[in-house]
Amino acid sequence: MLNALGEEHGARIRHICAWLVEHFRDDVGLWGYPDGVPDLSNTQYAALALKVGERHGYRTPPSIWKRLIDTVMRLQAEGGGVRYRGGDLYRATMTHAGLLILRFAHEALGRKPSRKARDAVKRGQRYVEETFSVDRTPFGRGWNKNQYYYYMYGLERYAQYFGLKKIAGHDWYREGAEALLARQHDDGFWGNLEDTAFAILFLRRAKLTPPDARELGTVEE
Repeated sequence: MLNALGEEHGARIRHICAWLVEHFRDDVGLWGYPDGVPDLSNTQYAALALKVGERHGYRTPPSIWKRLIDTVMRLQAEGGGVRYRGGDLYRATMTHAGLLILRFAHEALGRKPSRKARDAVKRGQRYVEETFSVDRTPFGRGWNKNQYYYYMYGLERYAQYFGLKKIAGHDWYREGAEALLARQHDDGFWGNLEDTAFAILFLRRAKLTPPDARELGTVEE
């Protein structure tokens, strides 16, 4: 949010990044809710914040990015999907998160991924291709009706950052936008406030860019 509001918030962004680094759980390689069990969902938001922080002059310790690479690969199942935390079922939402964390980490470290990391990315992308849907949420070997808007937000963020026009031969943006607009309520919302925010982020192709540089999404494209 602060990044979107402008450069004048750089100091606050750097302060937040420093707080995140201070509260990183190095023993498990994750962040969590305050006093809660760490998980990859919280971790992806921390990684997004650190990525934004780089644009405002914050330097994340390389050790954290290296630890995050190890964590994502540890949470990845044989079929490419990534888990919320150890022992959970793999799911598409966490696979989007894991792929982005791997990309962010290697960009921050300024080095090419190892063969093991490249294989992890390929397997993750293959899982996303094989389970692609804009109507339901891939979860384990089946589907989940919950977390749909959270899933769509992750799909947009992953596809945009990886520069994908299509996923599994599908125009992911057109099909996703049509699916979201069909679900919009008469009052303009998509259920609760959180789901509405996720839907708008998808439709705006929000990615990580400031408002004046965003590519506005339209179904007519």
